[in-house]
Amino acid sequence: MIVARILFWLLLVTLMPGAVALTVLRVLQLEQGWAVRIVSFTPYAVLGYGVVALLCVVAAFRARDAGRRGSPRTWLTVALIVLLPLGLHGWWLAPEFIDDREQIPDGPVVTVMTANLLKGHADPLAVLSAASERGVDVLVLQEITPRTLATLDDSGLDLAMPFRAGDSKETVEGTMIFSRWPLRDEVRTSTGYDGYAVTVEHDLGEFRFFGVHPRPPIGPAYAWRGDLENLLAEVEEAMAGELPVLLAGDLNATPDHREVRAFADAGLRRVGELIGAGWQPTWPSEASPDTFPGWVPPLVQIDHVMVDARFVPLDLERVFIPGSDHMAVVARVARVLGDPNS
Repeated sequence: MIVARILFWLLLVTLMPGAVALTVLRVLQLEQGWAVRIVSFTPYAVLGYGVVALLCVVAAFRARDAGRRGSPRTWLTVALIVLLPLGLHGWWLAPEFIDDREQIPDGPVVTVMTANLLKGHADPLAVLSAASERGVDVLVLQEITPRTLATLDDSGLDLAMPFRAGDSKETVEGTMIFSRWPLRDEVRTSTGYDGYAVTVEHDLGEFRFFGVHPRPPIGPAYAWRGDLENLLAEVEEAMAGELPVLLAGDLNATPDHREVRAFADAGLRRVGELIGAGWQPTWPSEASPDTFPGWVPPLVQIDHVMVDARFVPLDLERVFIPGSDHMAVVARVARVLGDPNS
């Protein structure tokens, strides 16, 4: 009984402040990098509030059975209060589980894959195998080094996807786009790490593609925020044109950050949200020993594929890449019938 009571209060005093902190930081969206990083874990408040509400209900019934006056009503009141922020977080998270597509077009299909290679430590053969097995048309790789690029080409990437943009680097800044289809109009994005926008000359209709990697919110968040704001401005400019727009990459940001929601407000929405794929965390993976033990599963959703209204998503898949600290993301999207470029 004493052990159960200690465990009860330990859970209560641990989970409730943590959940409240996530709620407050999600609402305030503070400028500090530590606050931005904590907001990434917002979905876990659902678990925190849910467990606290359940504990309060259990305490109410135990108080009733013990015949303590007033205690059952107090505990039930607390449980009802806890349901308010739980409902708020449920509202924030619900779009991830609701299919928001009006119809599935029978149009040309494009398969896109994004993978962060952890400064070239990811297994190149696993990347190539994942892309080949899924028939990827456009592949964007972040943190790709010259050595990894050479291995990929020696293994056949240069034949499977002969068209490319960007450049490999020895640092985390290298980003490259590979394609089965010709690329043109390459432009570097206005972000601290390399990112590129290209026109993909797909034989069933051209589209504008962004392969991106904004900086992470380390230290003050102004650089991270500036990268995302600059990227949004460039995406909006592209969306004003005639070509459909598709974006893929490691955004170092989650749907709980207002900067990511701003893309949706502009008309570029995440594939996972549109198809109701559920919450799809992509980081960390096994190769994050400096941050998390290898047995910790992915905790936050920072790798995304986004489309404008001229594409309709078909499916989304996370793919484990040995040696990387990110799950790769593969999405299949269809062109909307009636598009003048289809």
